[in-house]
Amino acid sequence: MLAFLGLGMTEVLLILAIFLILFGADKVPQIARSLGKLQGEFNKAYREFNRELETAEQKALREQTNWERYRDEQVRMASPEYQEEQAVKSAAQALDIPTKGRSVADLKREIAQRMGPPPGEGSPPPTKP
Repeated sequence: MLAFLGLGMTEVLLILAIFLILFGADKVPQIARSLGKLQGEFNKAYREFNRELETAEQKALREQTNWERYRDEQVRMASPEYQEEQAVKSAAQALDIPTKGRSVADLKREIAQRMGPPPGEGSPPPTKP
């Protein structure tokens, strides 16, 4: 029971007997209730502290994650591939080509079909009727 204090059953019974002699049988239930309430308050404060600590850790983790997402997005936007993708999408939109869900290669093919071959290659560019 109280092995962590190095007390055996005999020592515990001796402590209880001294407790009864000092405080009397009438005061023991009242003291036990007070100790129980004290333990309940302590446990409540402990749980609240842990919840606050966990909330602070979660907030720090969320901020770190948001920062990493922001950094990754900035790196991606600076890449030549992203710049090319944006240029192709802009050209496609200027030609009224739907871009949603389509690959860059697919958009390039359709832009090339609509624009025709470059001047000097093959047939002359198409004329508008």
